[in-house]
Amino acid sequence: RGKNWALFFPALGLTLVTLLIERFSPFASMAMALYLAATWKTYITPSNPLNSSLEKIAHAFETWNRNSGGQIWVVMILVLMVAGAAGAPQKLVDRLDPSLFPIKALEELRKYPPGKVFNTFRLGGAISAIDGPQYKVFIDGRSDLFPRRIHEDYKKVSLVLPGWKKIFEDYDPDYLLWSTLSYGSALLKELKTSDDWIILVDEPMGVLWMKKRKKSKLPKL
Repeated sequence: RGKNWALFFPALGLTLVTLLIERFSPFASMAMALYLAATWKTYITPSNPLNSSLEKIAHAFETWNRNSGGQIWVVMILVLMVAGAAGAPQKLVDRLDPSLFPIKALEELRKYPPGKVFNTFRLGGAISAIDGPQYKVFIDGRSDLFPRRIHEDYKKVSLVLPGWKKIFEDYDPDYLLWSTLSYGSALLKELKTSDDWIILVDEPMGVLWMKKRKKSKLPKL
């Protein structure tokens, strides 16, 4: 009873968008948490000792939060995050899920000279964060920063649609870091028939290829 549909629909919509485009998960989680908190309160029965105690605790936190202007929560979260990171420092690459990211390929790329990378949409951010901005990615998860033309070109190359070869040749990447978790297998099939690429790493979550060049600072294999 008493469901707050004004909170539910935005939370549900943002969650669906997050799953589809792999963005906005922090906002979606906060919206869903707000809805669950509001819904949970409507089911509290004061006659139940446990629920009555929880209600008192929740009321105390609400009062404290209101009196502190709501900023104390942000400070507490930041303090806990800093303390956790300082107590158990980890490299970013060590925190990546190997069932989702081509860890070996990302680490291998750093061993070669900087250059342009044609990459899967979802790997652009990982390349920049782990290997550095000197490896120029074609696209990354910050959809709003890239013009529509880049998105259209990426789709054509990824799905091997008419005109994809010219787009790929115009960009002239030094490396290809590609994941086949979503669509993208078609591009790999096309490039495997070419003698212009060397396979550096081939793992279940992705592949790293380097382009052969007659005159290049890239190392010869």
